[in-house]
Amino acid sequence: MAVWKTFSDLDLSEARKTTFDSLHDCFTRELKPDLRPIDGRPGVLTSPSDGIVGACGRIEDLQYGTDAQLFQAKGFPYRLLDLLGDDAPGRALARQLQGGSQSSGRRGAARESDRQRVQSGGKAWRDSMNLNEDVTLGEQEADFSAVDKARVVEALARVLPPGALMYESEDLRPYECDGLAAYRALPLVVALPTTEAQVVAILKACSELGVPVVARGAGTGLSGGALPHTQGVLLSLARFNRILKLDPHARTAVVQPGVRNLAISEAAAPHGLYYAPDPSSQIACSIGGNVAENSGGVHCLKYGLTVHNLLRVRGVTIDGEVVELGNHALDAPGYDLLALITGSEGMLAVVTEVTVKLTPKPQLAQCVLAAFDDVIRAGDAVAAIIAAGIIPAGLEMMDQAATAAVEEFVRAGYPLDAKAILLCESDGTPEEVAEEIARVRAVLEHSGATEIRVSRDEAERMRFWAGRKAAFPAA
Repeated sequence: MAVWKTFSDLDLSEARKTTFDSLHDCFTRELKPDLRPIDGRPGVLTSPSDGIVGACGRIEDLQYGTDAQLFQAKGFPYRLLDLLGDDAPGRALARQLQGGSQSSGRRGAARESDRQRVQSGGKAWRDSMNLNEDVTLGEQEADFSAVDKARVVEALARVLPPGALMYESEDLRPYECDGLAAYRALPLVVALPTTEAQVVAILKACSELGVPVVARGAGTGLSGGALPHTQGVLLSLARFNRILKLDPHARTAVVQPGVRNLAISEAAAPHGLYYAPDPSSQIACSIGGNVAENSGGVHCLKYGLTVHNLLRVRGVTIDGEVVELGNHALDAPGYDLLALITGSEGMLAVVTEVTVKLTPKPQLAQCVLAAFDDVIRAGDAVAAIIAAGIIPAGLEMMDQAATAAVEEFVRAGYPLDAKAILLCESDGTPEEVAEEIARVRAVLEHSGATEIRVSRDEAERMRFWAGRKAAFPAA
């Protein structure tokens, strides 16, 4: 709760109690009289509580009849029947929803065990809404089975130069998945434009033909954002790979979406600047993909996600309209559409140009490595650091399985007998770093760390982080 309150500035002034068993307990409460009225129409689903969309995607049939699944990004699949109820009405609804789209949100819920909600939630929910098996919920995805591949190839060949269009099976295979390799699908066609005008022409042609389009950056993502549509065009921005302008005085860079994340920092380094977001795949991931996924990295705690490091995005809608969101000033008039498009996975527009903020390199950065004999103690130490008012430049935890997987490759010197380690980085002036490191060390000692090391030079600091960044490929 201390961590949550620090970040959310949680107001408990009207709370009936101020100590809670869990976050769920904190956000489960009675509604005030006459607030948030529930829509009485049986075909409308409403929630009396605030919420955010947690995941969205397709409902996969998997050829198991009504055993369709909802796949949650960075989570695991759920069977439709577990959510709707494994009875006749539940199976009827599951059949209607197969092949459609879904989204899930986090919200307050009745105080009932997770198991009870899974087993009884679907039927109870339908009964409370007076729904029956004839009710269709939401919109199913359009039927694209009539898409004519020959017509698509012919239309795109008119607007793309030779070598920029691929449609043979062996050419399509490298594009069948992104970093989430458990899910694969061959696209109908792959387009590799080099100019914004070509992107406009591709999207106009696909819109006229009724063909779905999936945009792709470097394909390093882990949420299936670049998973192709089997009846659609995969639009790769890999050839948009130029840094158009770097202004060290304004601390900005204008880049095309195919530019690698790390390449921006490499270009800015002679000016004492760098691009702060640093996802684990930064040596390969593209800035366009970072915008699509709102990527963060190990230093996002202090320096923010992609959305916090953007000034402007230029893109093309599915109708072929060129739009610019944000501008080169610190703020733009009107609605904050720049934040809306960031993290939208190419669903709102295909990014063709990005203006990013550059950050001055700190005078000094040091990383603290702390070992723990218990994973829970390591987690509690994270909460204690934040509760102490310390906002480190980076803060990450690795369990014993992760350190064992990467140590042979990175030779970081991780204590392999530790159940978990914490990496906590401080940056700034030498005086600021020394003061913050001392505070962090005190918190870690009080939290039960069995070993504490501070990086002695830049090479050792980079080795500490190298293991964290190599954790996924090692696994």
